[in-house]
Amino acid sequence: MKKITLIISLLGVFIMANAQVDNYNPYQHLREEQIKSIQESKEERKNFDCESVKESIEKAISEYLESKQGLILDFLGSFYCPEVNSLMKIFLNSEEDAAIRRDMIHFLGRMPDETNASFLFEFSKNPKITDKEKISIAESLCGFEKYDLAIELLNSFCLDENGISDWECITAYELSGERNIALKFYNDLFDRMKIENNRARLFGAAFGLASLGEYEKAYPVILESLESSTSQHGVRSALFALAIIGDEKAFEIIKEYAQHENTFIASYANFILDYIERERRTRCEE
Repeated sequence: MKKITLIISLLGVFIMANAQVDNYNPYQHLREEQIKSIQESKEERKNFDCESVKESIEKAISEYLESKQGLILDFLGSFYCPEVNSLMKIFLNSEEDAAIRRDMIHFLGRMPDETNASFLFEFSKNPKITDKEKISIAESLCGFEKYDLAIELLNSFCLDENGISDWECITAYELSGERNIALKFYNDLFDRMKIENNRARLFGAAFGLASLGEYEKAYPVILESLESSTSQHGVRSALFALAIIGDEKAFEIIKEYAQHENTFIASYANFILDYIERERRTRCEE
């Protein structure tokens, strides 16, 4: 009897797992998919053939030290090697151009060297760096799964008594998993834009709410935007939002747009459907 009960329990788990795979919607897991993409790129960089580009690295370093040109640094940043990683840390501390420093932060955040996380967090305390650089550091910390450090950093300059004071912080908060702060931001923005009748920013707030799973408030705005949009970009954004909501009604609408007379819109709707199906097949094979 116990054996039969165990078999039934295991069968139930198997059925539930397969149901989750069959219903998987990557658009409802944007944060997880983004983190996964970062992790995959780091794994790929572990296999970079550094020996074959050793001379190119040495030449680029020499040229950068002589000229301090950002273009040379961009070239150097295409080599995912430990020696370049170490040099970027040195260059970051001495570089005066904030835009170039952000490129260096992005490079260090995408390297598989785990010590980069603590280095970047300490660098965020440097009084000369801008808020945009701090946001880039917070996003990089999320790539190392140092979410607590990312939130600590963001809270140090992004918040006031009303919530997020700098809208550019919102994507980093979302990536860090700090749902409550992001949700308050989008709810407040939604209510303000509704009063101001700012349809573009109202849609942006609705999109943000949908990405956080708050579909009821967002749904009417997204549908209205889809129906009233006069641009391909507007339709594409609304279809993306519907893919995030992902209920039966949303998918029926996306399927209708997959037959749209505008080939750009039709191809994008088909891309959404194909991407979801491809991700589900991938998980079935794992």
